[in-house]
Amino acid sequence: LDSGMANSPLSPYDEGRFRTQVDSVLQRLKTILTNNRNPQYPSNVSHQYDDKFLLVEFVANSALAAQVNCLKMLGLTDESFKTMIQWAEKRSVTLRFSSHQNCVFVKKKKVKEESPTLVTETKSSFGSYTTGKKVVEQYTNYYFTVTTTYEIFAFEGTSVEEKLILQSRKSSHTVIRRFEDLPFPKDELETHDVNITWILQQVTRTSSVPSGIKVGVGSGTPYTPPAPVDPKAKPSKAQKVGDPVCVFEMMRR
Repeated sequence: LDSGMANSPLSPYDEGRFRTQVDSVLQRLKTILTNNRNPQYPSNVSHQYDDKFLLVEFVANSALAAQVNCLKMLGLTDESFKTMIQWAEKRSVTLRFSSHQNCVFVKKKKVKEESPTLVTETKSSFGSYTTGKKVVEQYTNYYFTVTTTYEIFAFEGTSVEEKLILQSRKSSHTVIRRFEDLPFPKDELETHDVNITWILQQVTRTSSVPSGIKVGVGSGTPYTPPAPVDPKAKPSKAQKVGDPVCVFEMMRR
């Protein structure tokens, strides 16, 4: 990143916050990995210039594989995945979450309800006696059926009618109240879309593992920060701008 991009309001990157998060992850990894594994910042590991590009490829493809795994956890099958990859070759592919809720009036019913027996004691010159009475209350119950349908599906271009459903759920329950007004909107539809075309374009039809991202070395004169550096030392302006930061360890044996 150059200084202009790092200070851009469109970039939420905060190096101090990011390093704090990475340090926390590194401490956690030490309790999981064996003692012969020691993940470090790439800038603290001996490496060649081209290794930086290999690291970018490894991290980017790992992130894409995680996204594909999420889709499979949501219900994506291998056959549907191949169809979506074929769609992405010519048109955009959208993943949509859809929620449809419907509320309808069913019936009304008059109900009588007796209160607990009320006992009173009356005293007079002739003695005392008790009396009991009940209060009967009558009111009207209104019954409504609320049906909710959830769907996660993918479609090509604008062909929503030819969607591939990853999973769906439908539930229905009865609401009873003493008011005639609907407890929920009569008909309500809510959708959220995500364009997944680029992710699908990184996967071939014969493989479900993204490996399409390749980073080449440009013809210009790139900046390579000095290594190694003291992670506790205050970085210079040049190091802040050009120093690559990543939690993944450089692959070495």
